[in-house]
Amino acid sequence: MKYKLTTDGNQIHDSAIIHKGAELGTNNVIGPYCIIYDDVKLGSNNVVLSHTSIGSPPEHKEALKNNKFYPVIIGDNNRFNEFVTVNSGAFQNTIIGNDCFFLRGSHIGHDSILGNGITVSCNSLVG
Repeated sequence: MKYKLTTDGNQIHDSAIIHKGAELGTNNVIGPYCIIYDDVKLGSNNVVLSHTSIGSPPEHKEALKNNKFYPVIIGDNNRFNEFVTVNSGAFQNTIIGNDCFFLRGSHIGHDSILGNGITVSCNSLVG
């Protein structure tokens, strides 16, 4: 696998897509085929494994109709295993604290607020 090291110490796989409006802290690892959308604030020391999507539009009819979304704010030292999805907010920010662990295929829906030290199991849905 080919990773590029940024000046902030982030390791980003060549196939990852980081939108221009996304803000990344330091020492993050962004794996293959990940997408980090605009209006995502990703803290430091996070690991984002393959095929993870953070900040995609909320699955909410009114928000999509109005085309107004709220940011995703993520703290530090989190791990997002493969195929995790995190939606942007429909009515408020989607927030994830520090030291959380998201197992394969879990989903964090729009407007969710998660504290620190949370583990979300495989294929679980939070909304």
